[in-house]
Amino acid sequence: MSETISELIQNLSDPAVEVRAGAAKTLGEHGATAKAAVPALLKAVNDRSAAVRDSAIASLSKINLGSTVSALIQNLEDDDDRVRTSAARGISTMVERFELPASTKQQVFQALAQAVNNRSWFVRSTVMATLGELAPVDEVLPILIAGLADAEAEVRQDAAIAIQCFGDEAEAAVPHLIDAFWHDIEVYAASALGSIGPGAQAAVPRLLEALERGHEDLRARAAEAIGEIGSVAAVPALINFLQQEDAGLRRAAAEALQGLGPVATAAVPNLIVALEDKSDEVKAMAAKALGEIESENTAIAELLMPLLQDEAASVRASTAYALQLMGKHAEVAVPALIEAFRDEVERVSQSAARALAEIATPEAKEAIARYRQWS
Repeated sequence: MSETISELIQNLSDPAVEVRAGAAKTLGEHGATAKAAVPALLKAVNDRSAAVRDSAIASLSKINLGSTVSALIQNLEDDDDRVRTSAARGISTMVERFELPASTKQQVFQALAQAVNNRSWFVRSTVMATLGELAPVDEVLPILIAGLADAEAEVRQDAAIAIQCFGDEAEAAVPHLIDAFWHDIEVYAASALGSIGPGAQAAVPRLLEALERGHEDLRARAAEAIGEIGSVAAVPALINFLQQEDAGLRRAAAEALQGLGPVATAAVPNLIVALEDKSDEVKAMAAKALGEIESENTAIAELLMPLLQDEAASVRASTAYALQLMGKHAEVAVPALIEAFRDEVERVSQSAARALAEIATPEAKEAIARYRQWS
């Protein structure tokens, strides 16, 4: 016999996860007739099991979306931190998973905008992560900028991540991202600045500082951001970094130059020197950078060819990738790439195959055809 709504409500407190999840899901199938279960389902939104939480949210939306949203908004100001956390989680899930009516979206946006100073850091963090789904950038961005100065690192991180999602529309946030850079969110701030693109030119000095002083992850993201911003003004500093003792700094400089592409031609002589660097990572990145910057220079292809026989597989694979970027201008390297096609390291062989396919001379096509016939 099927369980009654009262029994299903009781089952939401069962020790077994599968029983609680099943009860939460089944209550949703009753629709509006299960409105008596709304308080218990709201409590289940904070269940330790994700399956129970998801089922509770889904069922609440089926039983009475309007009253559920109103209840969750009210709970954002509850005295119990667990209730506030549950409400924030529920609102976030509803926004993410369901197509809310415009009026409900506006209701949620106004509530979250007022919750930016909520005493619960989780609620404030949810505000940062959710607002972008509810309103246009001009309404959301000032709130996210304020979040960059929050006392909690998690809130600042979510604000920076949300700003990143707006891309070049978030240019007004650039000075605030620069100010917040070292407040435990430097990687997220660098990502946001990169996503803004050329409009974030003012951040290049800070990104160069991060490249010089930062840890490995920060250096990688700062290098990528410099490339996305496209700052020619960064090239002299990057050339200087290529000559420093720190191999990690040299590698990051080469990565940034790769991202800048043809505007970084002034660095080509230094990148050629870096092809003989004692660090395999630097050599590999210098090869990629040269392929990107000098993609139409056959002489560079000739310089890269010997690296297809380097002892390090990472260097061989990166060199094949650089030649792929050069396409038909790397025709001179076809015989060497055919040899690399037989490399015992799969990633090198695959990189060589992609380069041959991009160069697409009759000799290159024939080599690929023979390989397919053998395999």
